[in-house]
Amino acid sequence: MADDAFPSYAYFNVYVLATSSDNNPAQALFVSATGMDGRGCRLYVDSDMLPGGLTFVQDLTFYIQGVTYEGEVLTWDRCAYVDVPEVVVSLPSLGLVIHR
Repeated sequence: MADDAFPSYAYFNVYVLATSSDNNPAQALFVSATGMDGRGCRLYVDSDMLPGGLTFVQDLTFYIQGVTYEGEVLTWDRCAYVDVPEVVVSLPSLGLVIHR
């Protein structure tokens, strides 16, 4: 059971959605995957990477979806999320670090 509860992850898919009262991760837009810089659990999100006209000057919810070494993509009910409140316009990027 322990192996199923805490699988080992190869990388994480990161999605974003404007925060609202009816957040539905299935409607979130893909941002990128961790590991593009050689580190499997880190992603710096530049404002230019935000899809769908989203900006850091609005409340955002980031969804973190694990992908195991066996290729299993976790279902939304097994994923994590983080709410990022509206921030200063001049913020150029946001760093997400996922601790295993």
